[in-house]
Amino acid sequence: MRGKYALGRFKMTSAPPNTRTQTPPPGANTAGNSTPNVTEAEFEQLFQRRAISNPDKWQAVHEVFIKQQTGQAQAQQANAGFTLDWYHASEALIIDPPETEYLQGLIKAGDLVGITSESGDGKTYLSIGIGVHVAAGLDFAGRPVTQCPVLYVDAESRKKRFKRRLRYIANGANVDLKTLPFEFVVSSGIDLANDEHLEKLGASIQAKKAGLVFIDTLVATTEGLNENDSKEMEPPLRKLTELATQNDCSIVLLHHKNKQGGIRGATAIKGAVDCMFMLGRNKATAILTLKAEKNRDGDSEEEFTYKANFINDMFGQLESVTFTEATPPKPNDPVLDYVLEYLFDNQEASMNDLIDNATGFTLLRKSVYGIRDSGYIERVNPGGRGVQAIFALTTKGRGYHVKNTP
Repeated sequence: MRGKYALGRFKMTSAPPNTRTQTPPPGANTAGNSTPNVTEAEFEQLFQRRAISNPDKWQAVHEVFIKQQTGQAQAQQANAGFTLDWYHASEALIIDPPETEYLQGLIKAGDLVGITSESGDGKTYLSIGIGVHVAAGLDFAGRPVTQCPVLYVDAESRKKRFKRRLRYIANGANVDLKTLPFEFVVSSGIDLANDEHLEKLGASIQAKKAGLVFIDTLVATTEGLNENDSKEMEPPLRKLTELATQNDCSIVLLHHKNKQGGIRGATAIKGAVDCMFMLGRNKATAILTLKAEKNRDGDSEEEFTYKANFINDMFGQLESVTFTEATPPKPNDPVLDYVLEYLFDNQEASMNDLIDNATGFTLLRKSVYGIRDSGYIERVNPGGRGVQAIFALTTKGRGYHVKNTP
């Protein structure tokens, strides 16, 4: 039985290791240490004779050979999957087409975007609202959109709650849910650390041609990971970035603030995203502000203010939700107004210019430095002993002055 088993199963494509008692097969070149020159048929005949005479030995030889061949094939396959695609510097002369902005200034195709807020500040309503308006091709709170199919992964809400919120927002936008290219999954158990789950998400994005994907929330879709450990959080976030790039879509991650008001969890979370926005609510005015904490290719001072309006029916039941553009009330700060106006009119000014031209109040150096520290102005000349500072408006300062000038 062993002999038959060896003959039927063991077929080698190259010679087994030479042994001290091994006899060279017919046609072998025995000069020096060169490889024996035998045909495949000749080697097969030799192998069969050896296998019949000592099946246990040759079965072990064959198993070692198979392991070696398998390991080499796996190594070749792994090496074949890695390439370095070098581009010549002249590639930079080719102007790429403008990147699609699904929500102007905030959400761009190919980006991984984070939206962080405290619980209850309305990031889910905001995200569904953006999704509905993008899917319908309607401006969102005064911001232009680019229409595309939208996918929403809600790992925290129950289906009934999500459906209600979606219905309220659709009523407010006056869109027909029957034809809206907006699809959602609720409590799906998706795990961003699971490659198979990411593959299925990628397949859905491709099949549905989605341009905008929401994941609500990061912690609910990475339950097996320690969100405070960068080594654990970085891999799934990097793969999400690759997914967004490969499909030229924007993936928006919803996340929570920590007790100090910053981004909860590992630094890898902010490091991995292309844009990170903090959502805050002014309880006195009910104005919500989406402020950039990181904007890799955009305005790092980007701020978007809006109101979410909850409208009841005649019976006092919530019927619809609308989103409208809102302008924060102008703070009463004559020093700030003067400095911004002076720099707006003169482009640049020294510290002495700002102090000498102030009328009606005393402008102190400390006030100018405070305005600089708030990001409205910046020094534009090199420092050094005895060198007077020259200031100019930042993008934030220019935008603030334009918006708040009657």
